Amino acid sequence: MTEERFIEKVIAERIDMLLQKAEAEIKNDDDIVDREDAIFQGLEEERSLRLRDYLDQLISLEAERGEALYLGGVCDGIRLMVKIDSIGRAR
Repeated sequence: MTEERFIEKVIAERIDMLLQKAEAEIKNDDDIVDREDAIFQGLEEERSLRLRDYLDQLISLEAERGEALYLGGVCDGIRLMVKIDSIGRAR
């Protein structure tokens, strides 16, 4: 396993942990699921499939953005730790 792949795996696992924690804290709202079902039942099959495809793509894009932001934050944190350490060693 390459270092890059290892880092990606660690980040993915950490994101999963954070999401599980957030989901446990968020009230499960059955109303949202009911509203989704009602919307899709009222659509023709072709439109329903196209809308579901669009929503899947949108969700995937947002997941990729979230992962990029998380990775950026991790890198910023590491750089900050290195900078603080170098300042501390200079004294």
